[in-house]
Amino acid sequence: MFLPIVEAGDAYTVTETTVEESTDETPPDNVDVDEVLSEETAPHIPPEAIPIVVKISHYDPNLGGTNCAAWYDGGCNSHLANGERWQDYYEEERTIACPMSVPFGSKIYFDYKVYTCRDRGGAIVITWEGYYWIDILAKRTPYKYGELRDAWLYVP
Repeated sequence: MFLPIVEAGDAYTVTETTVEESTDETPPDNVDVDEVLSEETAPHIPPEAIPIVVKISHYDPNLGGTNCAAWYDGGCNSHLANGERWQDYYEEERTIACPMSVPFGSKIYFDYKVYTCRDRGGAIVITWEGYYWIDILAKRTPYKYGELRDAWLYVP
């Protein structure tokens, strides 16, 4: 199933989606959960946002290899696909690589956080099942590779 980008004001039908939840209740040992997230502290989801399911991975340009397009002299010298420096967003852990059909600046809301689309990736696509692969720019995340989450997509 392919989930198209829906512009504000367009009609769409919401269907039930079964999301596979992680059976492991605790984050991996290398992940520090240093903030308490709740409905009270959640960012406001715009009414024009559409429901989607995201499939999560993450990348760390400091590791090189497929995490960095331009590795020189022991460091990652590439930029995000929108032209900005990845180093400016690395610590905030709220920048993501999105499928090509999602414009830069779009927001994806899930788990009481908001992520901004600033990058692309070769494997970052909308899957045949309709899941939006996203790749979080971060040293580490509390998500397992390929974990699914209900989310909302807002295209400004």
